[in-house]
Amino acid sequence: MLKTTKTGYELSFADFQRLLSDVDYSPSIAPLLRQWFGYELDAAGKSIRILSPNELEIDMLLLHQQIQADSSKQYDLYQTAMSLWR
Repeated sequence: MLKTTKTGYELSFADFQRLLSDVDYSPSIAPLLRQWFGYELDAAGKSIRILSPNELEIDMLLLHQQIQADSSKQYDLYQTAMSLWR
């Protein structure tokens, strides 16, 4: 398990899942995943998958932990979430 960087900008895994699964929020999150990792968000109905460039499915919890362990990614995700939730 990766250690979360304590910056004050942490998001819970439940919040991360919400950002990915909500049709109003995911269009703002998908570009971040593409920019940071080259990942694509595949949302078909209620099924959400994150795919690597070679179309392997990425574990959502591990991805969340990777983002939370990187202070700049954590900050960007937090700021994006707050702009959507306000």
